[in-house]
Parts: sequence; structure tokens; C-alpha cells
Amino acid sequence: MTYLYKAFISYSHVDDKWGKWLHEALETYKIPAKLVGIKGRDGLVPKRLYPIFRDREELPTATELSDVINKALEDSAYLIVICSPNSAQSRWVNEEILAFKRMGKADRILAIIIDGEPNANEKGTTDNTLECFPEALKYKINDEGELSNRRIEPIAADAREGRDGKQDAFLKLLSGLLGVNYSLIKDRDAARQAKTRKTNWTVAICMLFLLSSLGFYQWEKTRIKIAYYSSIGESWGIPFGINRLSIADYKARERSYKFETQKGKVIAYYYMNSAGVLKDNDDREGASQWLLSYLGNGDLKKIVLRDHNGQEIKTNEYSYYDDKKSAIVEFKKGQGGRALQIVGSSLLGENREESTKKTKISQHRLSFSEQGFTIKSEFRNNFGNAIKDEIGSYGQAYTYDKTGNKLTTYNLSQTHKILITKKGIKEIRDTYDGHHNHILRAYINEEGVPTNNNNGYAIFTRKYDNHNNYIEVAYFRVDGKAVLSKEGYARKTLAHDERGNFIEVAYFGVDGKAVLSKEGYARGTRVYDELGNITEIAFFGVDGQPVSHKDGYRRKTLAYDERGNLIEAAYFGVDGQPVFHKDGYVRMTRVYDERDNITEIAFFGVDDQLISHKDGYARKTLAHDERGNVIEAAYFGV
Repeated sequence: MTYLYKAFISYSHVDDKWGKWLHEALETYKIPAKLVGIKGRDGLVPKRLYPIFRDREELPTATELSDVINKALEDSAYLIVICSPNSAQSRWVNEEILAFKRMGKADRILAIIIDGEPNANEKGTTDNTLECFPEALKYKINDEGELSNRRIEPIAADAREGRDGKQDAFLKLLSGLLGVNYSLIKDRDAARQAKTRKTNWTVAICMLFLLSSLGFYQWEKTRIKIAYYSSIGESWGIPFGINRLSIADYKARERSYKFETQKGKVIAYYYMNSAGVLKDNDDREGASQWLLSYLGNGDLKKIVLRDHNGQEIKTNEYSYYDDKKSAIVEFKKGQGGRALQIVGSSLLGENREESTKKTKISQHRLSFSEQGFTIKSEFRNNFGNAIKDEIGSYGQAYTYDKTGNKLTTYNLSQTHKILITKKGIKEIRDTYDGHHNHILRAYINEEGVPTNNNNGYAIFTRKYDNHNNYIEVAYFRVDGKAVLSKEGYARKTLAHDERGNFIEVAYFGVDGKAVLSKEGYARGTRVYDELGNITEIAFFGVDGQPVSHKDGYRRKTLAYDERGNLIEAAYFGVDGQPVFHKDGYVRMTRVYDERDNITEIAFFGVDDQLISHKDGYARKTLAHDERGNVIEAAYFGV
């Protein structure tokens, strides 16, 4: 039988380093020439073992293996199990072994020990937690496909120090995969290594002078270069920086983009404060890290979006048409999973409240201009069919200036004509200053003139300081006169400290006088630590006196651990004394694991004793899987 994959690697994702090593080592290993073409278990020995399937993500919230995993197991000639105490306790490693056995391929399972002890839970003198063999590996299955009590002794290569070692264990796996004698592989590999070392030594001597001459050039060409920008654009889906910042400007800005390029290609970019601390960007799906990879021909392969803790938000995978005028971008998450577009992504001036609701949109078809700017984005479902979002839009179209700043945005109908919103908005028009700062947005109707959106204004303007920090926004009616937005103010001003941290916000009405926002205050102040974490927030009324926020407190203090995780929030009234938050507590604490996942939240009253949150619990604990997904939540009283 012919298989798509030479092998499927099953492992706990705590052992991801070993999984990556084995995957790369197998796919890149060149079989010694004298072994190629001889008869092995599955026919003639090939030149390479490619491809190998590596299960990159586990499925802790599922009840069974995904179709992708089951299909990959079915299409694999062998199953390689990386054995450790982590894999022995992994539900999904056991499920993958069991599924492979049910396919009638129990004799095609290979194992490699990287840690722990085999059969430790059967030895009275050994710590049971050191067991490295998954249960499914140690027993046969019965006629019903379930594990029986018939014991088998797994034959495993042993990569631990003092045993086979990493290299010999790898060669033993090769022996099993190729179906040839181990000593034959070891001898041929050793002979090839000796020949390679001799050849390399000769070449190294000949190339020494040349390499020394080219060394600096090569280092300069391949080193990772770093630059900072105030905003970004995209060309053929690949991000680029707009308005490059000096280090002095970066150190004085509230937020900036840091770009990393290598060999002329962007490999990553980050959203961070002036202290270099990652900050999640709510305007860009809550991401603070974007990691890019490319195909051999230079085309963009994918962009992985992660938050400040490194958790995957989604992965955008790109496929380009031959003419490079269009591409498909699919939204993925995890191994074979889909990430769906969030509700509200295509609204033009409609209410865009924060939402976790998803549409059925899982991919976009992009059309590019000659400069590579995305001029049209068509919404598609899993099957690649056109699909509308919650307001009836089938996509969006855009125009740009020569730099790549977006000038106009339109919604599209099913026939790719401009779609007018229920509020009568045809397009959004944006304007930028000489530093590419966004200074004006107008909501335009069919007649080509401004019209009010659902937030009560037709135009807003922005101002910036010398470091391009945003310091003012103002709202206007269709006639150009100041108007209150639904947030309760006509103008908002912001002040920043020397590190760019936003330290004060003030709200004003149409008459230019101080006014209360819908949050209940006219001015707010903030204090920061050296890493740019907010440590205090206070609120003031129109008379400049302390005033309570609508949530019931006048001042809030915050504390963080050494990794920047929020570990405490406390609330105080206008008299400076502890006061209850509207949710029923005076102080809140959080505990995190080593991966920065929240594992406990607790609430306290004025006497610093546990008190119930308005939702009925005083303490909540959370458990996470290896990918950071919450798999259990438990609630406790006082």
C-alpha cells in the first residue's frame, strides 16, 4: 500500500522542542547512497523520508480526534511516539496510538524515549510519575478496538544520556522506518560522516580566505535589522512600516510598531510601548505579535497573530494566483482549525461594540493594485463560496495614497457594487498629515457629502504632538459644527509623559467647557511604572474635584508581577477609603502559571476578607491545557 506520509509523529506539546527536532531531522536526512535502492520492508529504500506529519496542536476541548488528525494517521505508513512522562499522561497521544492500532497498523508503531523511565508504574522502587510509555503503547487491543489486558513490551530507541544517545536513537528509528538492519545503517552513516568531514576540511581550508573576505558582507546581509514605525501598510499581503521613527521618537511614544527584517523580508513585527513591552492592539484583533514565513519562491506563506503572552489568536495562510494580482487568505487556528471573522468587521460608522460573535467568513479573496495594495477583499466561507456578513456586505473595496495609507473604504454587494449602509453611508474617507498621522475621517453618503453615523457625528478630527502621539479628537455634524458623540463629549484631549505614556484625558462639550463623559468623569489621570504598566487611575469632575466613575470608585490602583501580569486591583472612594466596585468587591487578586495563564481570581471586601462577586462566587480557579485554552473553571464561596 502507498502512503501519503512516511510517518506520523505523536508527542506531548510540552515536548515540542523534541517534536520539531525529530520532524526536521527525518525530513532533511539524506539516506546514504549505498543504501538507496536496496530492498527494505516497504520496497526499495528511498533517497529521503518525506513528508513526515507532525501533530503540531492537541485538541483538549474536543471529545475525539479531529478529521484532520484521523486522516493523517490513516495516510501514514508508521507512527512514531516520542515517549516521556508528559506523553504518558497526554490523552491525545494515547488516542492517536489507539486510533493507529484500530487501523490494523499496530506492527508499524515505533517509539523513542527522551525522558522518564519505561514501565515505571510497574516497578515498586521507581517513582510512578516517571512513567514514559503511554498506556495505549503497552497493551494490545481487543476485537472491539479497545485496550485489552494483554501486555506487550514496546521496543523503543532510547535518546537519554547514558543509553543510546540522541544520534544512535535517531538511527534506530531510521532502521525501523526503512526496514533495514540497524548495524548496516550505522556503518553507512559513519562512513559517510567520515567522508563528509574530510571533504569539509579540505573545502574549509580552500575557502578560508574567501570567507574571511565575505564575512562582513554576509553578516550584514543576513542579520536581523530592526526599525520602528508609527503605522503600517500592506503590499501583496506583506506588511511594511509607514513613517519611520528615530529611537528618540520611539522612546517618547505611547505605542509604536517594531519591524524585524532579514534578507530584505519582513519576518516579524510587534506592537509595543516605549519600554519595549508588548501591548495587545484592539484595532488589530487583539494581537501584539505578527510572525511571517515565506515559500521558497518568496511568496508570503502565512502570518501568525499572537497576543502579548504568545497565545495564538489566528493564522492567516496565503495562496497567490499565478498572475499575482489576487490571492486567497484563509483564517486558521491550531491544527486544521478555522478562525472565523468577528461580527462588525465591515461596518461603516455603525455601532461597533466589542463582540466575540463570529460570522461564517473564514477566508478572503484579495485583489491587488499594481503597487500591491489590497483594493478589494471578498468574503468567502470554508468552501470558498461568496458569503455575506451580518449587515449583508460581501466584501470591501479600498483606495490608497502613494505611500499606502487607506483613503476610502466601501462595502460591497453580491455583484461587487457599492453597498449603502442602513444609515445611508456609502464610504469612509480618511485624511493624513505629512507624518502619515490619521487626522480626519468623514462618513459620506450617496450624494458625496458627510452624513451622521450611528454614533451621532459625521466627521472626526485628530491632532498629534511632535512625537506623533495622538493628543486630541473632536466630533462634528454635517454642517461642521461641534457635536456630542454617544460617549457624551464633543472633544477629548490627551497628555503624555516623556515616555509617551498617556497620563491624562479630559472631555469637553460643544461650548468648549469641561463635561462629564458617559463614564461619569470630566478628567482622568494615570500613573505608570518603569515598564509602562498603569499603576493608578483617578477621576475628577467638571470642577476639578475628585468624582466617582460610573462603576462606583474614584481611584483604582493596580499591581503587577515581574512578567507584567496584573495581580491586584483595589478601589477607593472620594474620601480615599476602600470602596466597593459595582460588581461587589473592594479588591481583586489574580494568580498566574508559568505560561502567564490566569489560574485563580479572588475578591475581597473592606475588611480584606473574601467576599462574593455579584455573580455569586468569591474565588474562581481555572485550569489550562498545553496551548493555554481554559479546560476547567471552578467556583468557591467565602
